[in-house]
Amino acid sequence: MNTILKTVALLAFVFASLQGLTKSNSDKIYNMYLREKGVTILGFSKSTVEPFEIFMDDITRDVTRDMEKIRFLAYNEPEGHFSSVQVFERIIDELNEKPYFFINPDEIDVGNCELDVNDDDVKLIGRGNRNYMDELHIIFIDNDTCFLVSFFGKTNIDDIRKLACFSHSAHWDWDWDF
Repeated sequence: MNTILKTVALLAFVFASLQGLTKSNSDKIYNMYLREKGVTILGFSKSTVEPFEIFMDDITRDVTRDMEKIRFLAYNEPEGHFSSVQVFERIIDELNEKPYFFINPDEIDVGNCELDVNDDDVKLIGRGNRNYMDELHIIFIDNDTCFLVSFFGKTNIDDIRKLACFSHSAHWDWDWDF
């Protein structure tokens, strides 16, 4: 009985250790900034986004079908302890190792749907490979604010192209008076 108990405890310990190792670097980033001043973090699960599918076109619905969650981090330098550049570079450093890879914005350009981004201010990083990613991160810096938008779930470069093309061609008529 004592041997069985020790074996179960050892297996539980090994399993718990392996679970900790499977955390992605992006989880570490969100956890690292969770309690920092100047940081806002939001997350949406698939079930939160599903009611809005009635407003999506077929392309967007198809691309987001395998999405599991979206996370968003915004760092506002005047309210925090670090510069927005430091946060931007720290996020990139955390995602600058295998299985993560950088996506050149030129890979997203489709015909007349070109992304007009400055490579120094915007980074696209995927986890996996170009044909199958389970994470896509968009990191950008604007003046004194750094943003990280993370998409979790199955996607690929072609899906990103479709959304970029749709986003570029969509015309929004925002006529709100506040």
